[in-house]
Amino acid sequence: MQDKMLTLFLVLLLIFSAPILLIYGLTKMEVIETPFVISGYQGLHPSYDAVYWNGYWYDKFNKGPNPNYGGRTASVASFTERIALNPDGNNELLPTLKMSGTQILVDPDNWKSDTYTFQLKNEGESTDLIDVYDQYQMEKVLAEWKVNVWIDGSGNEAKPLAETRWVNAEIWIKLTPQNFAYFVDNADELYFAPAYIGVDSIEWYSGKDDPDQTKDPTQAAKQEFYPEVRGDSFAIFAGRGETSEAMDESKILSYQGRQLDPEIFKDEYWIRFNIDKFQAYSWWTLSTYAWEWKYVSAHITFEVHLFVIGHWRVVLEKGDIPDLEPREVDFGTDAVAEFFRNIGDFIASPLGIFLAFIGIILAVFIILALTGALPGIISLLTMMAGAKRKKGGG
Repeated sequence: MQDKMLTLFLVLLLIFSAPILLIYGLTKMEVIETPFVISGYQGLHPSYDAVYWNGYWYDKFNKGPNPNYGGRTASVASFTERIALNPDGNNELLPTLKMSGTQILVDPDNWKSDTYTFQLKNEGESTDLIDVYDQYQMEKVLAEWKVNVWIDGSGNEAKPLAETRWVNAEIWIKLTPQNFAYFVDNADELYFAPAYIGVDSIEWYSGKDDPDQTKDPTQAAKQEFYPEVRGDSFAIFAGRGETSEAMDESKILSYQGRQLDPEIFKDEYWIRFNIDKFQAYSWWTLSTYAWEWKYVSAHITFEVHLFVIGHWRVVLEKGDIPDLEPREVDFGTDAVAEFFRNIGDFIASPLGIFLAFIGIILAVFIILALTGALPGIISLLTMMAGAKRKKGGG
């Protein structure tokens, strides 16, 4: 009876400890991945601010009248979260130009590609007693941004006429850095600098009532805008309407070992989407003696290179040698992975090591019991203990 109770106890204890040992081993061998959760936008927020067309800036405050377009006032003019603009005020001329998109999201498979760390002595704040250092860390992050640009309207606005065709329009999009917990150790200052936003892929759709109805690559030959093909990239400007680029990757990387320039690292950035020609595809059908048409929609995926820069002020007593250690990046946590990590940390503790040791001993006992060797081992130990007692008594 005692042997059965002992065996049952050992089995239960083994069942308890074996999963812990398994999880511990898998986490240490990195078999169990620790993915992060994409949470909203990742530090750079796109805002669809304005359309510059026919010598006039259309935005949420300005809808016309446009003196260069017969004094017309827009019948549709939505901005900020999306673009929807019909500048003529009727259903006879231009179709409605539209644009919307996702937030700029970090690619979970390529969330960090490069890390740069450097520090500079702040001579202005250092004294005879302390040294003050400005410590920087730059993380180059790969992100993705998907947008949809299309036109729709009535049949009259789809006719193959010059007045129904969007030509030489510019959509201006503002990119605003937002606070986000990129670093585990909170930085004194945080900067977000877009270095590259280029086309990764584009798909074309068209339809009579819904331009997203059917995939239609033939529309590509009838439209002209920039950026459009893989490799085309936005110029990044410091302000709306500017003509000189403010940012590229080489400028950002040049700041390794240098102070950050406020003329480069700004509170907002701007990109410009050029509509050179955008129109419905229409044709005359002899059988019905009528115009037929298909409006167009482009689905574009952009690859975004984003630099996240943390700045810390480090104060050291004279004689101390600054130890610059790369800081970890924190994009959020996955609940399941966090649970496994907590279990792994527990197992690495003294109590966890003790339980693991007990589990190994129990496993040996279970194997002996299952093979029938346990009673013999117990008898042998009992005989050895009895012989020791006799020897001690003699």
